Amino acid sequence: MPHRFAASEPISAASAPAASLPACIALFPVQQVVDLSGPAAAAAAALQAKLDSTFVVLTCPPFVIAGNLSREQLGGYAQDSIVGPAQAMYASFFDTRPDKVITVLLLADANTYHDWAQRLFGDANIPYYGYYRHAQRTLVMNIATGSGTLVHELTHALIAFDWPEVPLWFNEGLASLHEQCQVAGDRLIGLPNWRLPALPAAIRRGRLAGLEKLPAADFYGPDRGLNYAQARYFCQYLQDRGLLRDFYRQYRASAAKKQTLEQVIQSVCGCGLDRVDQDMRRWVLTLKWP
Repeated sequence: MPHRFAASEPISAASAPAASLPACIALFPVQQVVDLSGPAAAAAAALQAKLDSTFVVLTCPPFVIAGNLSREQLGGYAQDSIVGPAQAMYASFFDTRPDKVITVLLLADANTYHDWAQRLFGDANIPYYGYYRHAQRTLVMNIATGSGTLVHELTHALIAFDWPEVPLWFNEGLASLHEQCQVAGDRLIGLPNWRLPALPAAIRRGRLAGLEKLPAADFYGPDRGLNYAQARYFCQYLQDRGLLRDFYRQYRASAAKKQTLEQVIQSVCGCGLDRVDQDMRRWVLTLKWP
């Protein structure tokens, strides 16, 4: 059965007992990257010293995963919501593996999420579901809201090693694609999610700017929600046509080749950006959610 992730529906966290965790080490073979077992053990010990007795801390290089959950629950999230999606992302997109530890904090409810974000980082005004602290390479999650945001932020954490200069719009688009997804074999497949309704509404009202505007958009500005939706569904549009992997790799190489987004689209899709934009709009109007 493929495993699904959604921001609004918590998954069962007891499916992978902690005893199975040593298999996680095979995720990043030593011959391909720096051996992070030592740094991960040191980071886990330092983190445990800052937490209280309600927390379990697991090492699964390159990840250190901590949560005020049972060991079985934390092990389940580690396998199903971190390692599994990471494996799929490396099979589909990323080439460069982490050479530094990534920390994942899973808080059991809203109260402890807010409490420990304040205690550890001094963060007060935090997102409802969770967030990623880039400087510390740390994901902080209210896991009671589900695992969708966890996989979203995990995408940001991993792409940073593979494509440090990834354009903001595509970084958020790919991460948002993974908010509602399923692991099927070695693939992570994005499915329609709660961001969909904004798009057909904007299309019908003539309010949706062309795809060519996304790279230069004030992404987090007044049209933030619409920008996220457009970037996400552009990624799903390519995915559903079997083109997302090729687009990722060609777009990643475009700066070195001095190619524009238009040229990458032409190469991957076999037609210009305007035609892809129009086809995507027609496709969006056929989607249903929920």
